[in-house]
Amino acid sequence: MIIAIDPGIKGGIAMKMNNGIVHAWKMPNTVGGMNEWFSFNLSLATAQELEDFKMKNPGEGLPPQPVCYLEKVHSMPKQRPTAIWTFAENYGALKALLLAYGISRVDVEPKTWQKAIGATREAVPKGATPSVKERIKREAKKRIKEIVEAKYPQIKVTLETADALGILMYAEETKK
Repeated sequence: MIIAIDPGIKGGIAMKMNNGIVHAWKMPNTVGGMNEWFSFNLSLATAQELEDFKMKNPGEGLPPQPVCYLEKVHSMPKQRPTAIWTFAENYGALKALLLAYGISRVDVEPKTWQKAIGATREAVPKGATPSVKERIKREAKKRIKEIVEAKYPQIKVTLETADALGILMYAEETKK
């Protein structure tokens, strides 16, 4: 099982089961919500994974442990202090939950996974106005959404889940 997380409040979680089924969710907006997501979805997914593995590999023990590709984030100095604090708290909680649930973690820089899936963004010109910066950001997000929609046509991709699915695409390629 591969889990991919875009940890922002407008981020998402994507999961690919060993049987190839892919799911995506909007990021829960509280630490309690994150814990509930892990508790509920991992218990269901793990039970399904175990069942599938036993059927395909009788007598071979347990399926491979899940791994999570977590987008590595940095502080954004222009954000309000309360927003930065909340984001950092949620990011730390995600790391702690992964550890508590025994899920190994791979940190991945946004530029790394975006380049790997072919979603490099236009460079922001020096002295660009906020509206130009916002346009470039919007276009990049739209491009990521288009790329992951083509890869996962069976999934309803939203702006919240697009990056998580992009990270999942990167994870799939990396694991090959």
